[in-house]
Amino acid sequence: MSDAGTARLFIALELPERVREALAGWAHRAARSEGLLRSDAGRAPTGRRSGQARGALRLADPETMHITLAFLGQQPLELLGALAALIEDSGAAGLKALALGAPLWLPVRRPRALAVEVREQGESLRSLRRLVLRGLEELSIAPAQPRGSGALRAFHPHITVARLRSGTRVPERMLPPTPSLSFLPDRLVLYRSYLSAQGARHVPLAAGATHALS
Repeated sequence: MSDAGTARLFIALELPERVREALAGWAHRAARSEGLLRSDAGRAPTGRRSGQARGALRLADPETMHITLAFLGQQPLELLGALAALIEDSGAAGLKALALGAPLWLPVRRPRALAVEVREQGESLRSLRRLVLRGLEELSIAPAQPRGSGALRAFHPHITVARLRSGTRVPERMLPPTPSLSFLPDRLVLYRSYLSAQGARHVPLAAGATHALS
């Protein structure tokens, strides 16, 4: 499919600001402890410039952190209306509180990113994802993997907090403990992703509220 007349899309849960900032601080400390980061400012990253620290690990901007439920790849622009309706309807699913888990290097073979696993109560997160996938199937949209990720993998909820620069090897030492936080995502969001040499920029196109759920 040509990229003309299409948009690079994914569906994800938006994180509360306190969770994003806690993860950004943890990622900075983890990178420092492993010698993977040289910060120009010598302090924890804040705001939109967090990805500017130089070193083997490129920290994610807190504003880009999320829990991906489905990556759609390039999709025709004429599907945006139907996808927006799907997101607005699916946002009412009974999502329960989530919690941050252990740090992860992903993918397991040839890691390219540092992430933190997401733990759920029961199956509420997976149930929401199944609801989203059923809606996508009705629209004849099959989830994809980002370019270079290989075959579609099983769902392992996580939050990416940093990416390894090309040629960097994962250190063998243990990472520091992740923040002990439980939270309820703010919204289920349809994002359009723009890629550039400076990193990804995600623009929300439609959202369904989850903040009133428990």
